[in-house]
Amino acid sequence: MLRMFVGGVMSECKDEVRVRGKVDEVVWKDSVQVVGIDEFRFEAESGYKEGYKRGDDVVVVGRCKRGWKDFWLGRVWLDKAKVEERIEVEDRKGLRDRLVEIYERQLPDPEAGLVAGVVLGHKSSMEQSFYDSLIETGTVHVVVASGYNVVVVGTVVLNLLVYLMRRQQATLLALIAMVGYGWLAGGEAPVVRAVIMGSLVFLARATGRQTESGWLLVVAGWLMLMVNPQLIESVSFQLSLAATAGLIWVEPKIREGMERVKSSWMRVVMETELSPTLAAQITTAPIIWWNFGRLSLISPVVNMLVLPLVPMMMGLGAGQLVLGRLVAPFTYAVAHLFVVIVRWFG
Repeated sequence: MLRMFVGGVMSECKDEVRVRGKVDEVVWKDSVQVVGIDEFRFEAESGYKEGYKRGDDVVVVGRCKRGWKDFWLGRVWLDKAKVEERIEVEDRKGLRDRLVEIYERQLPDPEAGLVAGVVLGHKSSMEQSFYDSLIETGTVHVVVASGYNVVVVGTVVLNLLVYLMRRQQATLLALIAMVGYGWLAGGEAPVVRAVIMGSLVFLARATGRQTESGWLLVVAGWLMLMVNPQLIESVSFQLSLAATAGLIWVEPKIREGMERVKSSWMRVVMETELSPTLAAQITTAPIIWWNFGRLSLISPVVNMLVLPLVPMMMGLGAGQLVLGRLVAPFTYAVAHLFVVIVRWFG
């Protein structure tokens, strides 16, 4: 028996159903997309460049199933879903797409895709082979609008302005810059969460109040779950929360341990670049292993080599958007070194 639904809530869940509606939620789980249409969910295999987008008009058939957890979250899964019809939403180039085109015109691949990912959180234009190398080496976090990128933006702006004005004013402008970065990076829900949680870490560093930031993180996570309880199953939410917790609670312990290191060069590298990433990787490793079944054992080494390049790449990449080809050779030099390191280890 085939039943047709066009929106609305389903009270029974026994038959094969045909659902028609617009995609209102898309969540990535590795190469698999979880697509949401009203209360219905189904999985679709997709490459990282393609896939469903919010607003796509879809007709999908599947046999519905609903566990106790799905009942409480108000959703129905379509098992063995088959898409019968799909009308893709028209792509309209926004500001971020036009900025990405600047990199594509002035830089070769994969450097253009790398800089677009680091500066704008845009990874769709990146070569698949290089993207796979980023995953293998545990450095993929630098090409998404993550909490790390947000903190880098805030830190760079604060360091530039702190000599020109009061620290309180510089901190406020740095927070505004972080919000602006989130807007340029697309302003989608994962980006907004990265900005919120990255701002908490930044405030902790700027004010030296780690304990208060920890409580703010707990409150922020709780409020997000109250607004949308389904976030509890969102991998991006779990990773953002765990990474931020690592930066707030684990990184200070790593820094304390670095005080015992005799090598001044190693201590500087650990304190400025590697310790935040190492702290975040410690707290996110169980989540990555559970959801994706992989861990990168060489990730700390590769991150130690490439992370010092990220602030330079962000600064030069931002300058290239304004000054164009005058800055492009310097951006390429830094990005190419990053590519060489990642590909060698990958």
